[in-house]
Amino acid sequence: MTVTIFGLPFRACRSGCADRRFASDEFVEAVEAAIVIRGEVPVARLASGDQLHCRRCMSRQFAKDRGFATVVGEVGLEGLPRFSVHVTGMAQSCANCGLSQLLPTTEGLPDLRRALVETFRAAGIRTGFR
Repeated sequence: MTVTIFGLPFRACRSGCADRRFASDEFVEAVEAAIVIRGEVPVARLASGDQLHCRRCMSRQFAKDRGFATVVGEVGLEGLPRFSVHVTGMAQSCANCGLSQLLPTTEGLPDLRRALVETFRAAGIRTGFR
């Protein structure tokens, strides 16, 4: 799984150095919640058993296009400008409404968390103190 963020909000160091910090103290958890819980990047819902439901229309009918794809969403967090999140992972389209959405897996959240940390590091966001 890979994550690319466009328009990533961050805080700059007040002393004029080039350090970048997370936009808020709970930023990583808030982005995860926006993706996984609120579905701002579409993730199919898992019902009882292995039954999938479309994030948008709740249909149980999915196209046969399962494979790696990039799913795009706009994330909005309180007090911050909206930013675009592109997640590449196992995805499938709804046969009813056509929404391409990530498939939920047991590895999904840990993989998402790792991909987010890699994305933040690549953007130069400091995740700790020197």
